[in-house]
Amino acid sequence: MSKIENFENLEHKETLLKIINAFECATEFNAVILDIDGKQIIPGDCGNCVSFCEIVQNSHGGKTKCQISYKNAGLQALKYAEPYIFMCHAGILSFAAPLMIDEKYAGIIICRNILMWEPDDFFYEELREKNKNLDIEALEKSVSKLKIVSSNKVHAAASLLYLVANQVINSDNETKKHKKEIMYHQSVLNQEIKEKKRLHQELINSNEKMYGQYKLQKEKELLGKIAILDRDGAYQALLGCMSDIMEKYITRLDLFKTMVLELMIMISRTVVETGAEMSEVILLNTKVINEIYSLDNAAEISSWVCIILNKYMDLLEGKQTSIKTKQIVDSATEYVRANVRKNITLLDVAEAVFVSQYYLSHVFREVLECTVIEYITRVKMETAKKLLHNPKNSVADVSEKLGFGDTSYFSKVFKKNEGMTPTQFRKRLL
Repeated sequence: MSKIENFENLEHKETLLKIINAFECATEFNAVILDIDGKQIIPGDCGNCVSFCEIVQNSHGGKTKCQISYKNAGLQALKYAEPYIFMCHAGILSFAAPLMIDEKYAGIIICRNILMWEPDDFFYEELREKNKNLDIEALEKSVSKLKIVSSNKVHAAASLLYLVANQVINSDNETKKHKKEIMYHQSVLNQEIKEKKRLHQELINSNEKMYGQYKLQKEKELLGKIAILDRDGAYQALLGCMSDIMEKYITRLDLFKTMVLELMIMISRTVVETGAEMSEVILLNTKVINEIYSLDNAAEISSWVCIILNKYMDLLEGKQTSIKTKQIVDSATEYVRANVRKNITLLDVAEAVFVSQYYLSHVFREVLECTVIEYITRVKMETAKKLLHNPKNSVADVSEKLGFGDTSYFSKVFKKNEGMTPTQFRKRLL
């Protein structure tokens, strides 16, 4: 990926300044534009929520650490070509979005100082750990002034700033890019059609029924690739389906459009069944119907379909965050159950699933409606009751097997959760 070195001299600087100032005033987020090395080029104008960053950056080596953190976040955003939400080195959430000019990586849009949950003891513990040499009281005071914003709003704001900034400064290149995209899709599609003609003739010569089965298999393959968010695989499968439609209906544009719409309906059903919001899919379906009837030839429609496929898959990817959250919780619960006989802590579980204690605590409450420690205790009590069923296991044995250092403490925890002591529980089994 090529890059622009002298970002400060670009004519887009004034436009970008207007964009981030308007964004700040509308959202009350604090946004800045940085070069690719993480150095500030265009500051925001609203001045919201900057005291935290000022305290950190005015400390010894603080500005350098911030630049490294922002540079790495920018590279991650560039890698995935979308806003990247991350925790800065000082312990506060931010998001980075790549700024592209003429398809070159020109800089980084950073939105700083974000809180998505009410800070708790774990949050402040991590904050103090990450900023041992700073004025912790001042940092905590600055955090208390930050507004708590929902995860959905943060993702929406990140996408909005990324899309608007990049769209405005690259609007002149959009037509050229679109034409290039159409030519590419058409080239690949033409190759696919030639191959289908050859295959089609072979199948007709052998058995017409086999061709119908082949077509059905291609459609199933397309829907399967969409369901697992395999964009490349879905694109290739779509080309196969489109070449079949084009071959049969190329001379009848009305029938061609009807068959394409039928394929789009199949795709929309799949994304709904896989987790996309029905209302969002309906809106996109309406747009698809309106757009297809404004197109005048099969080649243009075929290229347009490839673009629409990505929009349907974008609706699915929007649900990926909740899927990832569930995966984290599933991994955490699996770790707890596998290590129930150890004296495991919140830190142990967080490190096992590669997230912070603060984040793990919140996703646990969100998904399981309990804390990590409550879940650990619950699993230990379930295991304790199973062990107590065996008369060979004394209460002390069970306590030791479940990682409790003290039998009396184990009895106290057991009684709190089960309403009776381990000894009373065992007597009831007799």
